[in-house]
Order: sequence, then structure tokens, then C-alpha cells
Amino acid sequence: MKEIVTPRIKAIGPEEKPPCLSLSREPRRGERLMPAPDPFLKILPSVDIHSNIDSIESSTDKIKQDINNKMIYFYKNNVMSFVSLPLRSNDMTVGYIQISVPFERHPIIKEQIQFLKAFANLIVVALVKAKQYRKDIYYDQRTGLPNKILLFKHLDNYLKQGRKFSVLFTDLDYFKNYVDIFGHEMAQKVVDDFGLLMRSQLPENCLVSNYAGDEYMVLIPDKTKEEAYEDAETIRKNTENFMFEGEEENISKKVHVSIGISDSNDVDKDVDIVKQKLNLIKKADDAMFFAKNIGRNKVCLWTPEIPVKRLVGGVRE
Repeated sequence: MKEIVTPRIKAIGPEEKPPCLSLSREPRRGERLMPAPDPFLKILPSVDIHSNIDSIESSTDKIKQDINNKMIYFYKNNVMSFVSLPLRSNDMTVGYIQISVPFERHPIIKEQIQFLKAFANLIVVALVKAKQYRKDIYYDQRTGLPNKILLFKHLDNYLKQGRKFSVLFTDLDYFKNYVDIFGHEMAQKVVDDFGLLMRSQLPENCLVSNYAGDEYMVLIPDKTKEEAYEDAETIRKNTENFMFEGEEENISKKVHVSIGISDSNDVDKDVDIVKQKLNLIKKADDAMFFAKNIGRNKVCLWTPEIPVKRLVGGVRE
């Protein structure tokens, strides 16, 4: 009865450097495998190498070294056959299947490799669909920015970990005026451009997400609201200087932004995580609304003295 060889499957990221190869020649018992010379790839014409170019620092030399290290390792561990098949999608390696068989077992034969290649193709399809599924769930289709679901997921984790962070809540000033002049289609482009403008001005570890309409939330890790104030000011100034489509016609009220900030120090730890999250967002929203009431185009830090936002007592445009 033939023994079934179960493959080990590993998905890789761009920072990993897997040697993806298949060897049809089997090491003979007692054979000592030494580091291969430069013409190693010509000696073994059946070596099939695939790798993500972005993940290889020294291309051919790095690949040769990976092959040498693998062969020596498997020789020391009495491996008779070793196969590593790449999982390829659009000329990029997204993972690999790796199989090794000890001396006392049957060698891997050609028919099994053909089956594994077909199996690898199915895995690639599943990985690509899983990646697209995650993108559809967690990212905005127009801008590619994280959506509210992903931002809330990170916010929940930060609260559970007790991590230091700040929340920025932004709202465009005079946006209604822009909508009345140019219509909803151009106004939506302004909202998208504003989100991408913020993303370009912030550190990579920040999350920028559309909250509702022209409102955005920004999650800034490892900073208090006092420390995040500089980031908020950068956003405010760049928005003030940015010419959105149509504004070159000198409309009466240019689009600016008002920003409110709260941070992890404002969290009420006597309530559960869900209420902590909602209260923290509301405090940033209250600070933003206060910034609008005192003149717009401002950044305001939340304090206990900030009034709670009401439906009356201020006009939000």
C-alpha cells in the first residue's frame, strides 16, 4: 500500500525569501552534498526555480545559497527526495508547497509532481480569491483606503491592548456650498481626494477611513492628542492650500477642514470596549464640532470643557 505524502503549505509575504525549486535527481544513500559550485544550475537541468523578484536581494547568488543550504539540511536529516513547488499568480510567487521524503520511504515520482502542480494551481485560485475577498470587506473600492470596519477592528485591538493612540475626526467646511454649485458627482470626488490627501501627509502606520459622507476618521498609533496635533495641523494647512476641482473658478467659500482630536487618555475604563470606542469617537466629534463653531478651519483637542454637540446652537456646513 502506497503511503500518502501530505504537503506542507505556507503562504508568504513580500519580506520572505523562499527557495522554490524541484529536484528530480534523488541523493544517493551516503552521498555527501557539499555547497554547489557556480555552474550548479547547468549541472542539474531539472532544477526549476521561481521566486518573487521583489523579495530577492542578490538574485542568482541568493537563490544558489538557499539551494545549497536546503540540500545540506535535508542530507543531514536523511531526506531522500525534496520538492518545492511555487504558487504563482500574475508572474509573482504568492507561496509554495514543500514536500520532503525520508530515505526509508518511497521516492517522489513524476506523476505525483504533476498532481501537485495541479493542486498548486487550485491553491493559487483560492489565495487570490481570499485576498480579493479581504480587499472587498476592509477597503473602499474607490480610494483603496481602509473602511470603517477595518478601522474599528484596529481601534478595538488598541483598546484591549491598552495602547496609546489618538483619534482624529474631520469634517469639510463649506462642503454643502460646493455641492450646491458643482453637484454630487464632483463633490464625491472632493471627498475621495481629501481622503487620499490626508493619507499622503501621514505616517504609514496611520489609518485613514471615511466615516460617513464627507467625514473621515484617522487612527494615529503611539501618540497622545497633543503629539497628534502637529499631524492634524499638517492636514488642515494642506487642505487649505489644495485646489479641489472647480475651485480655480474662485467660488465664494473654499473647502477647508475642521478637526477634533481625542486620545486613549480620554477613555472611560469603567465601561466595556464597545462603549469606550463609541465614547472616544464622540469626544473627537464634539471637538470637531466645537472647532466649526469657533470659526472653522481649525484643530481642536477634546477636553471636559468641550460642550456636547447639539442639534441646535450651531450650523454645520
